[in-house]
Amino acid sequence: MAENEEKKNLQENEEQKNTENNEVNEVKTEKEEAKFTQVKPSEKTEKKEEKKSTENNQAKKPTKTKEEKTKNEKVKKEKPVKEKGKKRNIFARIVAIIILLAIVIGIIVIALPSPARALEEMFRDLKAGKMSDIDKYVDYNSLIDIPALGNLEGADSTDNDKILYEDLKWNIKKIEKNEEEAKIEVEITNKNYKNIFQNFTKKVVQKILNNEKPSDEEAGQYLMEELKNKEVGQTTTTKEITIRKEKGKWKVVVDENLQNAIFPGLSEAVNGYGE
Repeated sequence: MAENEEKKNLQENEEQKNTENNEVNEVKTEKEEAKFTQVKPSEKTEKKEEKKSTENNQAKKPTKTKEEKTKNEKVKKEKPVKEKGKKRNIFARIVAIIILLAIVIGIIVIALPSPARALEEMFRDLKAGKMSDIDKYVDYNSLIDIPALGNLEGADSTDNDKILYEDLKWNIKKIEKNEEEAKIEVEITNKNYKNIFQNFTKKVVQKILNNEKPSDEEAGQYLMEELKNKEVGQTTTTKEITIRKEKGKWKVVVDENLQNAIFPGLSEAVNGYGE
């Protein structure tokens, strides 16, 4: 019995020792694993690389901003240049259209029969104030030989003649011609000379009623004021103009029809005043 108990005690002691050894070994293993985890070189290297890349990215950011600023400045500079280019293109197109219209008008004038071309050139020279060229197509002195217009000679202006025709517009309606003569129906618009003459006459009469005789210069000035007065309006009339061949060239015949067409209402106003 005593031997059996000793054996049991020995077994129990050995089991206890084994248990303690196992616990010690487990603690050692845990410590070694913890050390290994802390000192793992690959993880340290990765963390360093991540830190470096973050720093590099932060360092690169200002450079990108500068590049963007430079690009924005270039875009801002390019915009005005493009706008100027667009304006130049628009201006060039307008000029091209004007030139094209001038060419078309020139072709139309050239294509007209000779009598109509003579009439057309006369109107164009009158409107442009080219009095030195107009005698090619009409006897200008005979055209303006109207007593009511004689007062313009006293006016202090170098554009006396030009102002008579600044509102002149015309449109050829019909042409009938033979070898020596042509009849051309024309619709003509110009200042309302009836109103001009009536206003002018009122000023002169008022001066006379005040026991003052207007000088030629004053009378001319009154007439010039009414010619410049836009409130007198415009009037349109249709007349048949005669063009006749003289020494092989077509010239516009000066008669009442022509004068009444270019100075609409003037003859009516003068005749009415006389009555």
